[in-house]
Amino acid sequence: MASNGRSEARNVIVCVSLAHAAERDFLSGVFRFLDEGHNWKVRIVQEHPPFSEKSLRELERRGGADGIIISDAYRGDLIPALVDTAIPLAVVSGVAFQKTHPLIARRKPTFVVHNDNTSIGRLGFRHFCDCGKFNSYGFVPTERGVIWSDEREEAFVRAARSAGFRAKAFRKSADALGAWLADLPKPAAVMVAYDELASDVLAACEKEGLAVPRQVAVLGVDNDPLVCRSATPPLSSVLPDHEGMGFLAAKGLDELMSGKSRRSTPRHVTLAPHRVVQRESTGTVAPAATLVDRAKAIISAEAVRGITVEALAQRLHVSRRLAELRFREIEGSTISKAIAARKLEVALHLVKTTKYPLARIAEECGFSDAKHLTHRFSARYGRPPRDFRK
Repeated sequence: MASNGRSEARNVIVCVSLAHAAERDFLSGVFRFLDEGHNWKVRIVQEHPPFSEKSLRELERRGGADGIIISDAYRGDLIPALVDTAIPLAVVSGVAFQKTHPLIARRKPTFVVHNDNTSIGRLGFRHFCDCGKFNSYGFVPTERGVIWSDEREEAFVRAARSAGFRAKAFRKSADALGAWLADLPKPAAVMVAYDELASDVLAACEKEGLAVPRQVAVLGVDNDPLVCRSATPPLSSVLPDHEGMGFLAAKGLDELMSGKSRRSTPRHVTLAPHRVVQRESTGTVAPAATLVDRAKAIISAEAVRGITVEALAQRLHVSRRLAELRFREIEGSTISKAIAARKLEVALHLVKTTKYPLARIAEECGFSDAKHLTHRFSARYGRPPRDFRK
């Protein structure tokens, strides 16, 4: 018996296109929900088109579905049937429905979860701020009127304006993209509405002889592994919480099917993106892992010489903020803690292998005096230096 106390499995239709990484992640979220002990019998629909009015009417006739999760609720032929059906419905959407969307008027059990595209646009701009200084910012949307693209663009442009910069959106035909990129003051930071379009931007840069990321840094959205890793150079991308969206859609549908939610209008939930997955297309001097490896090598060699975080960042040719951000992402700690730990490592080695007085060890390892060394040493290793020598 399932944890929800129901012995009979619920029949749930999940309509997704497994050709897209985002929708595969939606599905992973659905199954993560089921792994918690919910008794569903899932049928994944992969018709062409993935789901149709005929399919839905047949399900209604046979009583073959207790609930539906669908990721495509924009096709005109299917929408009227979705509005009319009494089957509980969860929609995983890239964007909130506009007031004119027919499903807004649906008075049957409905749950909608969608990306927070405003947060995606803001996160894209913040990522460029972390990467360094740029002389221009640009956004390449899909065609105008596509709501999720417009929302990302507007948020990116507003974030740039709030920081005192002007972001320029691409408004010409695709064959003019290369010339538009070439005209941007360099170095330029360009966010693109989604990954596949970002790969076209990278191709346009290559055709124009523009070095990525030195002249043009490019950021996509969706973090599709196949698209991002096969791009030249590999594409940095905003990672939305697609799996979380699938999980919430399943949870919301389960509540609808069990009667726990009795709203007369669709319930909407928005999910913010996870983070930016940085690859070479927005790398400053080097990818994050390489940058951190270089930082650790400098710390190992120069911590006892008194190197500061600011001086380390200058040696790496990046901003202090970016150096600290990358170090925290990879190492889970701060640069200042790494410097302090290295100084103590050297002090421990000298305590064990030499007869130097503590005052000399403190001086050689960058501590103000023997008392300061002893305090830090005892806190780190649980015993004062003299105990190690005994």
